[in-house]
Amino acid sequence: MATEYLQQIEKPDYPTLKDQKNLKQFEENNWWAEIYLAYQNCYQLIENPYHNLVYGALTNDTIFNSARYLVNTLQQVYTEGINKVYVYYALTYMATKFEAFKTAWFGYDKL
Repeated sequence: MATEYLQQIEKPDYPTLKDQKNLKQFEENNWWAEIYLAYQNCYQLIENPYHNLVYGALTNDTIFNSARYLVNTLQQVYTEGINKVYVYYALTYMATKFEAFKTAWFGYDKL
């Protein structure tokens, strides 16, 4: 019992190099997961327009904010598997629904 406590005391509290590498990989994968989750909302709007009626979890606010997030994120990086046309179409469609005409104009301009 005493040796276990001694081993815990001897262990450093700061993360090792391997822990830092794993933490960096986790943060990067978490960032990609956020991007693809936001894209799933825009994709569901276009590919399956009745998804909202069947499952009910997808709201207009969610789609609009997901599209806004993707537009701001996709300016910085290239992401494979994300169709920018879907993102801009979802943004303009929801912006006209919410009467955010400057945002809709921006989306139509990008399309």
